[in-house]
Amino acid sequence: MASKSNLAVPCNRRPEAELLLCCARTHIGPDTAERVRQLLKEQIDWNYLIEIASYHGTIPLLFWNLSRLALDDVPETTLTQLKASYNSIACWNLCLTGELLKFLDLFRDRGIRALPLKGPVLAAAAYGNLSLRQFCDLDILVPKGDMLKAKEVLMWHGYHPKLDLTADEETAYLESHHDYKFIRSKDDVAVEIQWGVTQWSFAFPFDFEDSWKYRQVISVAGASVLNIAPEDLLLMLCVHGTKHRWEQLKWICDISEMVNTYREKVDWDRLMDQARTLGGERMLLLGLFLAHDVLRAGLPEEALKRIDNDPQVRLLTDQVSKRLFQEASNSARLRDEPPFFYWKSRERLRDKLALLSRYFPEYFFRIVVPNKRDEAVLQLPAVLFNSYYLIRPFRLACDHWFDLLRRLRG
Repeated sequence: MASKSNLAVPCNRRPEAELLLCCARTHIGPDTAERVRQLLKEQIDWNYLIEIASYHGTIPLLFWNLSRLALDDVPETTLTQLKASYNSIACWNLCLTGELLKFLDLFRDRGIRALPLKGPVLAAAAYGNLSLRQFCDLDILVPKGDMLKAKEVLMWHGYHPKLDLTADEETAYLESHHDYKFIRSKDDVAVEIQWGVTQWSFAFPFDFEDSWKYRQVISVAGASVLNIAPEDLLLMLCVHGTKHRWEQLKWICDISEMVNTYREKVDWDRLMDQARTLGGERMLLLGLFLAHDVLRAGLPEEALKRIDNDPQVRLLTDQVSKRLFQEASNSARLRDEPPFFYWKSRERLRDKLALLSRYFPEYFFRIVVPNKRDEAVLQLPAVLFNSYYLIRPFRLACDHWFDLLRRLRG
């Protein structure tokens, strides 16, 4: 039985954001439905609501729930706009589902072991409806040794690599990356072939053979499809969300729907042991607790105990929750921040050090080399440009302190 979160919903959260949170689920209980009715009595900025729902990839869930509740307080023009977006997303999802089923059959015929990741299989397994989860491309996991065979299949059917690489460049790319994206030019359908979950520097040693060992069969659009076991999928989704700093609500929705659907079927001991072995326990707990805190997903007691034993999980959850509905225009600024979030999200020192190998050179360059913001603070003649190297540390320090004061006041 899950306990309530101790983290409070930020008091400055706009009613549109809270309304979206109430609707960001496949099933709305009586208490949540009543809260929706209360929120609709407030002055809702419907354009803003649609804007943030679009940014967070939750238009289908918003329309699904508002239309089912049949609320008179929702403007007809808003419902019409949401319905048009919902239908467009549903058609696109069906198109991608057809492509996925086609390629899974083709890969099987060529002897390529393949497991779909996210996309249609996640919509079918966790949401129970292909139309309720918004996705833009297809992700398919294959053993690294089968990558070039999969490439041949895709190119034979009208796809081409997104990157224009020579043979030597492609060999180097496959050694240093975990995915290879292909595009079909006539309709911009994208298929991403993966043999890992993250870059090597993110230090999450995904093993295809382990996922293949525990694979399951599910039904997608009436077809039987091999799928990743819910334990493996939950862990991968939590790693994926952490990699992207949980900037979009739909990633939290994925965890919430998975937990609500599979809570009694998941082997929680195997999941926790696997996460600890791979160095992803804190990322797993963070994703689970976000689903619990933001969308009230019920977690087993064992998971809640582990969360209580790791204070960093609650601190990271609080950080994600507070910035979740910052303006989409600020997302670029968030990505430019030093990788302290990644550092705190890992529990093992060796994984933290691996992150430094990726981020230190980039951030050293950003810290030391002047840019236009430095020139805007103090305009100097060209002959004195090197003076900006001395000015920049002071400018960054001032920005840091002003930002800290702003947060303390807020």
